[in-house]
Amino acid sequence: RLRRRKKLKRKDKMTQGSYIKSLDEGGVSTPLPEKDLWVSVLGRAALDVVRNSNRLERDQACYFFLKGGRHFRDVCEMAGRNPDYVQAKMRKYILRKKGWNVDVPITSTYRGCKK
Repeated sequence: RLRRRKKLKRKDKMTQGSYIKSLDEGGVSTPLPEKDLWVSVLGRAALDVVRNSNRLERDQACYFFLKGGRHFRDVCEMAGRNPDYVQAKMRKYILRKKGWNVDVPITSTYRGCKK
């Protein structure tokens, strides 16, 4: 009984969207610490893109987000994040940082081509 109260108190302190939930025998959901680890991995990669002065680490983090391969999707899945959303947001940031104007929509007339 005391254990259940501690779990409920701990659950109240946590935000629902940032933890993978696991149901135990009593139907009480508990956070998995592995999810925190994977959220930290994504956060570290994002910080490497934004603030890292080491060019190699920054380029590796940019490649991680821009390529969006199987490893990236696995990390996002284990962190409980939507890989398409994360990739779109980070891609937009990276391209803006490199001087691309990503806010202009692509139109059907390009370089004077007419329909």
